[in-house]
Amino acid sequence: MKHLITTLISIALLFNCKTKNESIAQQSNTKSQEFSKVKFYITTLEKENIAEKKLSIVFDEDNKTASGFSGCNSYIIKYTIDKDIISFEYPGTTKIYCQNTDKLEKRFLSLLTQVKIKEIKNNTIYLKNNNKETLITGIRSQ
Repeated sequence: MKHLITTLISIALLFNCKTKNESIAQQSNTKSQEFSKVKFYITTLEKENIAEKKLSIVFDEDNKTASGFSGCNSYIIKYTIDKDIISFEYPGTTKIYCQNTDKLEKRFLSLLTQVKIKEIKNNTIYLKNNNKETLITGIRSQ
């Protein structure tokens, strides 16, 4: 009888642990999905308001790439990520020349390669350098 009770308690504990682990895994997966394939409109570059320029970034966690509109051209950029630590490679862009937005585009793409920290609060993304200075902010598209 004692063995039967001990066995039943052990089985109950095992199932309880498995359920908790599955729940944690699902929460982690949901957090990841909230970040992937979400479009953010860039609102500031180093505290300068550029919201009207409609720059954007969309993260693709499956392929570890980000893409979007950089002021004149479309771009794609590979990244590596570990929790909130992120590192971007050099971007590839289409080759349209736009005299009025060329400087803005170069600045945005240059700042992306300096980003080392990703932070998302509410519907806002903050991309920061190693000194935790915010380089780029964006707001999630609706």
